[in-house]
Amino acid sequence: MQSKKKYDKSILIKIKDAARLTDTAEGTWRHWLMGGEGMPPVRVIRLGRAVRIHLQDLLDWIESGAVVTPRRRRGRPTKAEQVRRER
Repeated sequence: MQSKKKYDKSILIKIKDAARLTDTAEGTWRHWLMGGEGMPPVRVIRLGRAVRIHLQDLLDWIESGAVVTPRRRRGRPTKAEQVRRER
């Protein structure tokens, strides 16, 4: 039987840790926090210049199976992308 480990809802993590947990770039998280599209539904706390994210919200979002789809790159597709589309 799998046990779901619940964390204290008051635990806050850094952007670096959120990026590591979601396997996304730290810069992507910073972009989302500045109002970019695709921001996961997590609560964010700003303490001066420090930004912290609620761990439980992030874990709930990960468990829900939500997928972050990268935006399509601007400009001409690379040769690898062209070959992939032809298949």
